[in-house]
Amino acid sequence: SSSRVAARRGVGVFAGEEPRRAERFAVSLEPERCPGCGARFQSSFQGKPGYVPSHVYERIHRDEDSPEREVEQLLAEARGEAVEEAREGEDEKVVVCMRCHELRHRSKTELRPSFGEEDEVSAAQFEALLRREVKEARGAVILFVDLFDVDASLSAWSSLASLVGSPQKRHRRKLLLAANKVDLLPRDASRHRVKQWIRSAAEYYVPSVRDGVKDSDVFLLSCRTGEGVQQLLGAATKEAQARNGDVYCCGAANVGKSSFLNRVIGDKKRGLTASNTPGTTLGLVKVSTSNGPALYDTPGLLSPFSLGAWLTSKELDAVLPKKQLKPKVLRVEQGATVHLGGLCRVTLDHSQHGPMLLTFFLDDAVSLHPTKSPKFDPAKHVGAKLSPPFDLDRYESFRANATTHRFEVDGAGFDSAALDIVLSGLGWLSVTGSGACVLLVDAPSTMLVTTRNPLLPYEAHLNAAKFTGGRLIDPRSRKRPRRPDDRHRL
Repeated sequence: SSSRVAARRGVGVFAGEEPRRAERFAVSLEPERCPGCGARFQSSFQGKPGYVPSHVYERIHRDEDSPEREVEQLLAEARGEAVEEAREGEDEKVVVCMRCHELRHRSKTELRPSFGEEDEVSAAQFEALLRREVKEARGAVILFVDLFDVDASLSAWSSLASLVGSPQKRHRRKLLLAANKVDLLPRDASRHRVKQWIRSAAEYYVPSVRDGVKDSDVFLLSCRTGEGVQQLLGAATKEAQARNGDVYCCGAANVGKSSFLNRVIGDKKRGLTASNTPGTTLGLVKVSTSNGPALYDTPGLLSPFSLGAWLTSKELDAVLPKKQLKPKVLRVEQGATVHLGGLCRVTLDHSQHGPMLLTFFLDDAVSLHPTKSPKFDPAKHVGAKLSPPFDLDRYESFRANATTHRFEVDGAGFDSAALDIVLSGLGWLSVTGSGACVLLVDAPSTMLVTTRNPLLPYEAHLNAAKFTGGRLIDPRSRKRPRRPDDRHRL
């Protein structure tokens, strides 16, 4: 069947750069597939991927199979140009499936991915598609990582390591690491140190990337602000051209692949569907360029341990940060418990040398409530002092499936955190203090809870929050200490 390209009248991320010739980026539209998510169009089952009403389905295929469109496409390809979806003076809309429409305009959908192999949208199907499409591909693979959820981002790729890091395939595919959401980190955090940390984490979860990735292959970017997008695009394009191939954007669900390509395209109305819902992209979506290799969006691998896969749309919106994180440092005594909304609780069960400093990296919408009172009943405060979740039924469903994790920590002193405790999808906390201690973390069984080397080890003495009994107070009036120079320390 024929294919067409929706090219915007403008440019992507290179807009305004002179005298360099501006690149044009556009989603390639195939008549049988949704340009927003890559699902195959169908009009028979409303609750399944790719659904459009029957009259829309008929119009899509009637327009695409017309002789005029075929001739126009062939002439454009012969000239090396992209066919524009809208002609001069027209305002033709790009047709997307009903699921994409719901995600774009209502930010929610009833059709969400699952982990059953027989389900319509499943983790197994996503993995099979990636093996089929990327296994023998040439060019560059960008492995996206969410800086707010690094461990879930990378652990999802353990079973598909050969697609990105196989030593036998390095002459065919170059691997680049893209750490998204750098805008969430403190502005004075060492970018060099963060790059080293990301590389080390990738080697831990996907050992086959070891020796195949240098620090210069790690890129920090923000798809929300556009920081680093141009540098990553330039490097990926160069590597793909050197191998006579294309660029493949890979990674776990919700790490920013579609958002990156929308930044490149520069036109949200004619871009890909991007949302907080895990598994938004359902198939391969091609982004063509006027002069260079194509870029492909791929379905995000689903991690069964990521809390984002099990939250409601409202809860997910509350836990995902939208601006720079404000670390909250609490002085916690032995026997005290800190409630993280109604989702998790952290208890200092034992401490060798007194109180410890716990630094929480969470969105401001997640309430923190420290208490040492045995009379405190969390169920009475759900939706008020403790949120999310926002109702008692959801809270009780999480508590019914809660698991207690025990961590023994050897404090490294009060200058630097000893480790991070990761609460996948919700954030993390770092532990600072002297001597040995034991922390108990109660969390939903669907959440990945683990430890790692600290990403931001110095926040405990750079930030301080005072708990008044009702809320946390951040004393902004004091002068912020200078961050230690740790560019070579991990």
